[in-house]
Amino acid sequence: MTINHKPHLIALLLLLPALLLTACDDDGEAPDTTDQASADQADGEAEPETMTMDLTGLSFQTDPSVWVVDAHELDPENQAERAVLVQSETGAYLDVRTQSFDQVQTAEDRDWIVEDKLFEASTMPGFEELSRETIELLGAEAVVVEFSGLGDGEPWRFRDYSLVSGKHFIGLQFGAPSADWSTLDEDRDAVLNTFELPETTPSPTS
Repeated sequence: MTINHKPHLIALLLLLPALLLTACDDDGEAPDTTDQASADQADGEAEPETMTMDLTGLSFQTDPSVWVVDAHELDPENQAERAVLVQSETGAYLDVRTQSFDQVQTAEDRDWIVEDKLFEASTMPGFEELSRETIELLGAEAVVVEFSGLGDGEPWRFRDYSLVSGKHFIGLQFGAPSADWSTLDEDRDAVLNTFELPETTPSPTS
């Protein structure tokens, strides 16, 4: 039996690198969140904020003095949801996307989505895939791809995570200017390590 994956990929509307600078305004600058960050610092250490993706129940915590919510969008027609967090100083972003389907998703479904995302990313000037590995995330096997490219002529790097859990697809993309990349591991992992699903359904690993 042949499975047609294309409708999934069209419905997903995924994931040109948000260096397409969805995390930036029309002038290519990250939103100015300095005043908010300063206010948080003036009040002492900011309390972590919890964000929940309504359709899948995926939740994670952020430090509002480090990450500011730039967008949170829901697409009920395609059962898809997206949240974008940005840093004012570096322009780095975290782009979280989820989608729910009628059927349990398999590792093959996940791999089709990964290849589709990379095909779209390959249209970016200077695109180069740097590495690909699998890790355990949210009780499932996630594909993690690192790649680089140019945004407004400047070098950027990206780390893209893709996994399926039950009927859900979950994707996370982290992007930052290459000059800041090595200093942002802690900021990225501080969010990633708080990811939780209300129920983790084991999914195939092959």
